[in-house]
Amino acid sequence: MSIDSDFQKNRKKIGKEEGVAIWGPVSPPEKLGIRGTYVAVDWDICTGCGVCLKVCPQQLYEWMETSGHPTSEKKAFPARESDCVQCYECEAKCPAQAGVLFGPSLGLQTLFYVGWLTLPVALFFFFSLIIYFRKEGKPGEGKGLMNTTVLVDSGTSDIHKLWAPYC
Repeated sequence: MSIDSDFQKNRKKIGKEEGVAIWGPVSPPEKLGIRGTYVAVDWDICTGCGVCLKVCPQQLYEWMETSGHPTSEKKAFPARESDCVQCYECEAKCPAQAGVLFGPSLGLQTLFYVGWLTLPVALFFFFSLIIYFRKEGKPGEGKGLMNTTVLVDSGTSDIHKLWAPYC
């Protein structure tokens, strides 16, 4: 069983421990809830294997004692969750699937996909300008674009001439 990726909507924040949010329900020692908001670990699922502590390049996690819990006596605690660089190593390597990075309520997944959709459009504009200015600027023979021999006196408003064949 893996952590609920919608835990911020489905669970209630019941407090903090060392500045890190605790999401219920909590009924020690069996039910310990989820620790963290941006880097979250479900302590009810965590087996205490320590993979996340080993693979995290930012060393976000610390061991926390969980005496009496049926799964393990210690759990990974996201003590420095604000230092996360979103490498997703902990989430990918966790055998129990007990962690999740950046819950969906933050909308970061949406921004991720919007960025990938925007990239081809941006690249098109970037390369079309290079082609346009190379054509209009006429660099000297054997010279780069920076060594032009003609002053480009028109701007991107004339770039529609370049796009005409593609429309």
